[in-house]
Amino acid sequence: MELQKHSTAEPAVLNIAGSSLRRLLNEPGHHPYFTNPAWFEAGKRVLVVGISDRCHIWSVSAEDTTEEPRLLAEFDPQPSDHSFHITLHDQRGEAFLWNGNHLVAVDLKRGGHRRLWQMPESLQPGSLNVSADGQHLLFQSQPVGPDRSFVEQFAAKLHCRIWRLNLNSLQAETVYEEKGWLGHVNPSPTVAHLLTYCQEGPWTQVESRVWAMDLSSGKRWKVRPSGGAPACIGHEFWLQDGIRIGFHGFNSKAEPIIGVVRVTDDSSPTSTHECVVDKGSMHVFSNDGIWFVGDGKKEYPYLLLYRLGKSGEVIKAVPVCYHRGTWPTQSLHVHPRFSPDGRSILFTTDTEAGGRPWLLTLPPDWMSQPGLPHA
Repeated sequence: MELQKHSTAEPAVLNIAGSSLRRLLNEPGHHPYFTNPAWFEAGKRVLVVGISDRCHIWSVSAEDTTEEPRLLAEFDPQPSDHSFHITLHDQRGEAFLWNGNHLVAVDLKRGGHRRLWQMPESLQPGSLNVSADGQHLLFQSQPVGPDRSFVEQFAAKLHCRIWRLNLNSLQAETVYEEKGWLGHVNPSPTVAHLLTYCQEGPWTQVESRVWAMDLSSGKRWKVRPSGGAPACIGHEFWLQDGIRIGFHGFNSKAEPIIGVVRVTDDSSPTSTHECVVDKGSMHVFSNDGIWFVGDGKKEYPYLLLYRLGKSGEVIKAVPVCYHRGTWPTQSLHVHPRFSPDGRSILFTTDTEAGGRPWLLTLPPDWMSQPGLPHA
């Protein structure tokens, strides 16, 4: 299908009959970072963040389009906004985010918040997520310093740490540290002692983009090493099974790729399954390692669906929404992701000042509709 230009000032649905679009907030805001859970109450509600005169944490019905969003908590604005790092654990009934250097828990049912722990003032907090058993928060820190460009931040070789906070005792420990820029601290959603993290920086210049760590033994290993420029891995994310991750990047011919790889077997070559795509994306996401959603690029700002084929096969992207995003800031990146049941896609777009989170709801038969690839 050819990409079509549209005159609408808002996102527009394409190609899948029975789809619907819904703006989740009237005030400026965004959804959580795409590697962090956003749905709770068994997928019935979505967590989003509003940023206006204050930082607002909202609970939105994923099903009832007439229900007004529920305000769970609000905070004074901070010099550094880390609200896109917000995460949650459905079974604990809490969301977690940084408010300045304070780690805060928000009650997802009753609302309100409590302070859990404070990062030392000499350190800047980063990405965080909850272990599969809900017992620990894993997060990253780096030294406080001047604003730097992406390349300058990589070259600075800052002393970064990965922390583990026990949510019962509220005692924190450093589980790994190195002189280098770390990010994307993501515990497996099913294996409590397993996490991945990334070496941040230009993708072709880091030692290895994605790493895994066994928290019970301290063992670390590279996941899907790229083999040198122009081949590289970009953003990674856990699949729902908690033993594989999905990723995108480029192969040795500089062609855009998407794929999956097992994490628990030291990522031997036979554990990787990847395909070339005809149109790449800034970010991609998948629940099952079969259907992926991407956000396109500035020259084609569309939500794109991909169906992973045979390894080495070239697969075509199918545009399903003209999101019109421009990726102006980290929190306003489009960052699309499927709902846990695969029936909707959550994304952010800056078609309005300050951005808004949107939900694209797909019909039950969307995977079998004409125009989409089939097995």
